[in-house]
Amino acid sequence: MKKAGIVNTSISLVHKGTQEALNTHAIASIRVTPDAFSYALFNPETSQYYQLESFDLQGVTSEERWKETLRELFEEHPVILEEYAKTYLQWAFPGALLVPAPLYTPQKKKLYFKYNYDTSPKQLIHEDLLPSFDAVLLYPIASDIDQFLQTLFPKAIRTHHLSNLLLILKKGYCSDQSSTQLFVQVNKNSFDLILFRQKELQFLNTFPYKTAEDFLYFLLLTMKTLSLDTETQKVTLLGAIASDAILTQKIANYIRHIQFITKSPYDHFSETFNQVEEHLFFNLLNQKNCE
Repeated sequence: MKKAGIVNTSISLVHKGTQEALNTHAIASIRVTPDAFSYALFNPETSQYYQLESFDLQGVTSEERWKETLRELFEEHPVILEEYAKTYLQWAFPGALLVPAPLYTPQKKKLYFKYNYDTSPKQLIHEDLLPSFDAVLLYPIASDIDQFLQTLFPKAIRTHHLSNLLLILKKGYCSDQSSTQLFVQVNKNSFDLILFRQKELQFLNTFPYKTAEDFLYFLLLTMKTLSLDTETQKVTLLGAIASDAILTQKIANYIRHIQFITKSPYDHFSETFNQVEEHLFFNLLNQKNCE
């Protein structure tokens, strides 16, 4: 028997009084990463999220162990595998490449990726079409993990987390035609830096980091390269960074104007969600708003 890793529940928000029968009418949003699994349930009749859970996956040292860990998680939380009215599955593993649509040929997607990242014969290259950006986002998935997810969530609408994020930021958070807006999505071991100028995407990149010093080095260097003044440019943070975190404090020492993204104007949340800062699961909770 394959050995699974350790699953720790980091967040569990369930609205009291929710009937299980509601799930068949609900919309499920799922986010998978190398070391975490999160999901949220939304009631379209009330336009309200009523459940959110997130789990840390520890001791996951291989693809097989990752799959076995998720199998154990699903056995303990069968609600994840229920059939919903609609299911969105967000892939948040490393490696993504944005290609201008006029230069893109589907038959050459492996070649595009090969010139930018290390590739493996066991990888599949997926594509998200982004017509509002006139671009295509390419990203790799190990073939056995791809099949694993396809078997468990056969009807899920699957996308890369950056595709979702780009779409919702442009749709709901870039209203000022004249401004320059810088967004930083923080992940456990990396962060995504996204720049819009006059509602047009100007820059997208993902940077690895291990320490706060790594984080600041890449952030400040990129701002300097893009001619963004740390005294005047607002930086909007979202993702896995608490407002009282040491990393937040260090960013504030170098950048005068930082703020956290606000929750989606399209949805409502049960009072249970007041227990968690609204920017922490922004990307997960906006998957369904990207269609």
